[in-house]
Amino acid sequence: MSEIKTFHRIDKFEVPENELQQFLSTVVASHRQIDGLEGCVRNEVMMKCQGEGRFNVVTHVVWEDQTAYDVAVEEMTLFHQRRGGRPEIPSSIKADRANYIPINFRKQT
Repeated sequence: MSEIKTFHRIDKFEVPENELQQFLSTVVASHRQIDGLEGCVRNEVMMKCQGEGRFNVVTHVVWEDQTAYDVAVEEMTLFHQRRGGRPEIPSSIKADRANYIPINFRKQT
């Protein structure tokens, strides 16, 4: 049996308090669309409640594999085009966006 290699998209944002509600509204609209896409295993939008660090909003989407992610990117591009284009992130909001794959750290039995 082949191992399923999940593919993770994690976006972290530093959002000024006075822009937080509008930003979250935009992010939530996109993530509601992501929920319906094939291959989406997990989809979360999170706000920091404790701890250090500059990022106060984090999104984390887990895809079945990179192929599912690649298809979803195309579908979300079309989604945003139908709505007039992908929303621009104001320069006052700092973002750190990246894709990740898991590291298998568990002992094999």
